[in-house]
Amino acid sequence: MGHSHHEHLLPLIGRIYDASLDARIWGEVATEVAEIQGAPKALLFSPLTPPAQGGFVYPVGISESALQQWADCYVQHDVWSQAGMAKGLIVEGKVVLDEELVPQEEFLRSVMYREFLSKQDIARVCTGIVYGMASQEPAMPPPAVMAVYRGLNARAFGERERRTHTLIIPHLSRALGIMYRLRDAELRVAATLAALDRLASGVLLIGEGREVCFANRAAQTLLGAGDGLRLRADGLGRSWLHAASPDAQRAVDAALDACLAPDKLDVPHFSQALTMRRTSGRPGYTLQMSALPRVNEFGTGPQSPQAIVFLSDPARSLQVDEALLRKLYGQTPAECRLAVALCPGETVASVSAQFGVSVNTARCQLQSIFDKTGTRRQAQLVKLMLSLASQES
Repeated sequence: MGHSHHEHLLPLIGRIYDASLDARIWGEVATEVAEIQGAPKALLFSPLTPPAQGGFVYPVGISESALQQWADCYVQHDVWSQAGMAKGLIVEGKVVLDEELVPQEEFLRSVMYREFLSKQDIARVCTGIVYGMASQEPAMPPPAVMAVYRGLNARAFGERERRTHTLIIPHLSRALGIMYRLRDAELRVAATLAALDRLASGVLLIGEGREVCFANRAAQTLLGAGDGLRLRADGLGRSWLHAASPDAQRAVDAALDACLAPDKLDVPHFSQALTMRRTSGRPGYTLQMSALPRVNEFGTGPQSPQAIVFLSDPARSLQVDEALLRKLYGQTPAECRLAVALCPGETVASVSAQFGVSVNTARCQLQSIFDKTGTRRQAQLVKLMLSLASQES
C-alpha cells in the first residue's frame, strides 16, 4: 500500500494521538475521519458498553435523541451488527462495507432501515472494528467501532475508503489503548509523571533516540529483576531497554522505531503485543507500544517523550479495583467479591463454596451483576472485569 497516496492522513493521525491524553478531542477526530471519507455522518463508539459503564460514543451528524432511540427501540433490529456477528466479521482491524454485511435489497426491507435509518438518511456504511470481542487483555478498551455513513442516493463506499479506514483503525486502537491503560479509578487519564507512578502496571516513556525518559515504579520493579529485560545505563544518565538476546533486542528496537517515526502510517494494532522471554523460564513479559502526541505533558524540550511502552507480567495476579466497580455499576461489596472471583474462570458453584454461601445466593448475586453491568453471560462479565483489571504490584 503506497504511502504517497495517504500522506494527507498524517494530520489526522497526529490528532488521534492527541486524543489519547485528552478525551475532549475524540469528537474532533471522529469528525475528521468522516470528512476524509466523504461521509456526512459517523460514529466512534463502544456498542456494548455505554459511557455510564466506562464506554464512549462520539457521533458526527447524528443527534443524541437518535442514538437514544436506537438504544431503546432498534438495537435488536440492527441487521448490520447481527450479520457481522453471524459471518464472523467482528474482528479487530477488519473493515467491512454495507453490502458485505447485508445485500442492499434485504437491508432496505429491514425494520431498522424502514422505521429508523431512512429517517436519518443512512443506508451505506464503512465500518472498522477498532476492538473486537476476542481480546482478553487487562485494562484494554471495550469492543469499539469507527463507522462512517452515507445516504441511499450517495455513492457506495468502495476500496478507496476501505484502504483509508484500514490505515486509520490501528492508530485509533493505539490511542484508545493508551487512554484505557492510563485510566485511574476515577476514569481520569494519568497525564503527569506523578500520576504514572501511581499506576499498578509498568509504564516507560521513550525519547526520540529510543532512550528511556521515565520508568514508573512498577516498571522499575519489573526491570530491576533483570529477568530477560532490563534498563541499561550509559554512564551519562541515559538508559535504554536491553533484552537478553540479540533477536529480542532487534524486535524491541524495531517496534520502538515504528512508534517514533513521525510519518509512519502502517502500524500494528495495539493488542499485538511483543512477548519477551525471561531467563528464569517464567511466563514472558508483554510489551505494548504506541506513539505519543508530539507535544505532551510528560516532558518538554529535546527530552520530551515521543512513545510509550506498557510492560506487563503475566506471572502476577490480576487485581480489579472494587471502588471502580462500585463507582461504575453500583455493585455491593458481595457482588464485587463475586465478580472478581469469577475472573480466573471459576464456576458459580466453586465460588459459592469458597465464600460459604449457597449456590442460589451466588446465582442471585450474579444475576444482579448482569443487570447492573448490562452483560448476559459469565464470559461477557469476565471480559468486562478483565478490561478493568490492573496487575498486582
